[in-house]
Amino acid sequence: AGLSAALFGARASLSVLVLGYSTGGARGSLAEALGLENFPGFVPQQSTARGQEWLQITQQQASAVGVQFAQGGLLASRIQVHHVDDNSRQKDTRMAPFFSVDSTSANQNYTATARSVIVATGSQPKRLELPREGDLWGKFVHSCAICDGSSYRHKTVVVVGGGDAAVEAVLLLSVQPGTRVIWVHRQRTFQRTSQKTQLHIALSQAQKQAGTIGKIQLKTPYVIESYTVEEESQSKDPQQARIKLTGVTLKDAETSEIEQIACDGVFIMIGSTPSTDFITDTVKLDDSTGLVQLFPNRHNLVSSTATSVPGIFAAGEVTDHIYKQ
Repeated sequence: AGLSAALFGARASLSVLVLGYSTGGARGSLAEALGLENFPGFVPQQSTARGQEWLQITQQQASAVGVQFAQGGLLASRIQVHHVDDNSRQKDTRMAPFFSVDSTSANQNYTATARSVIVATGSQPKRLELPREGDLWGKFVHSCAICDGSSYRHKTVVVVGGGDAAVEAVLLLSVQPGTRVIWVHRQRTFQRTSQKTQLHIALSQAQKQAGTIGKIQLKTPYVIESYTVEEESQSKDPQQARIKLTGVTLKDAETSEIEQIACDGVFIMIGSTPSTDFITDTVKLDDSTGLVQLFPNRHNLVSSTATSVPGIFAAGEVTDHIYKQ
């Protein structure tokens, strides 16, 4: 979202500076993507493009039209609102004429001023923080069923979570040909009414699909205790070693009973954490999700990118509670 906003801004003859881009490797979920199979313009059999490569190409495209990138490693740490020297406007953020964005890195501080700021810092999917999870992430452990679900046809997957995202993931995965879904939730019940309704709908629809009856196994109240992995390479270099997920160890949250489950992949659907720590005192955030709240713009368009502070906008997963793409 950030690079797209920068590209369009520069093409509209605006002076654009991008902060938060690391030259040693871009941050965010897209940078971790091992393939772009569901992105328009990429044919899986003909392209080996990874998210990092796409980001580099898009940065080159943005640079070609005048977008400037701050030194790699500089990450925004604070946005301040500044007012004109007029007592009648001192405390009126609606009349704020410009902003300053403070950025920090390991060895320097930097402040940029701008008439407008677009916050597109994204969000990070929550993990279970188990051993070897980092090695498995993106290969066997995922956070997006619509992105990676098709890779598990005729395989067994575990879905972790008890919210709306988990329900959607279970439904999507269960209708994949030959896919068996083991749904793990740490509580016995699904507390919110909307979740109970969606659970009923999801299971009913899934079982009505041809060949899907019995494909969903609900395991409550259980948590994943550990991943079972198999070393595929004997390389002495940890960076070169390849591992494969073969199963998970489940623990009953009430009795502590242990159970081994064989599976090919895991989808962790327990929410995400928006990267909004640096603007908690600047714009209004949703109390429950931490996402940036959007407001109708000056044309009264409800579907806008305007935040609670005129001149500060937000785009991408830092605001999105629906598509999360």
